[in-house]
Amino acid sequence: MPLYLTIFFLPDSPFELWIRQDQSIRHAILTSVSEPIAPYISAAKTSQQAWKTLANVYANHSRSRVFTLKEGLQNTCYENCTVSELLHQLKVLANELAVIDKPLPNDDLTVYALNGIGLEFREISASIRARDEPLSFEELHDRLVAHEESMHKEET
Repeated sequence: MPLYLTIFFLPDSPFELWIRQDQSIRHAILTSVSEPIAPYISAAKTSQQAWKTLANVYANHSRSRVFTLKEGLQNTCYENCTVSELLHQLKVLANELAVIDKPLPNDDLTVYALNGIGLEFREISASIRARDEPLSFEELHDRLVAHEESMHKEET
């Protein structure tokens, strides 16, 4: 005669609590993503599945993705935008590289910024390049924005 094993879970057993916590986490993940991403994780049964799906969607490690991001860094230039907008674009690209485990050294980010700002910034660019100590990204932002503001004051 076959033996059947029936498992009964007591209300509020540790397993039941764990399942409820996992579903709460899965729900939090689902409600915290943007609408275009939600369909990717809506079929996930556990928070782990949802998280792994997000990691796969956002952390595309392919070589072509790295090239695309680095090309974006090289092609960002100071045309029809402010210094703040240019630096924001560069920082977004640098953050995307960091997410896929290809962090950009601060000096490289500075070089991309100085190469992208144009000839009207050549004096401040030369002084920043000549420094012995590197500037933080925030200091670079402050100096370039201040220079941009002074250029606009001179024009008026």
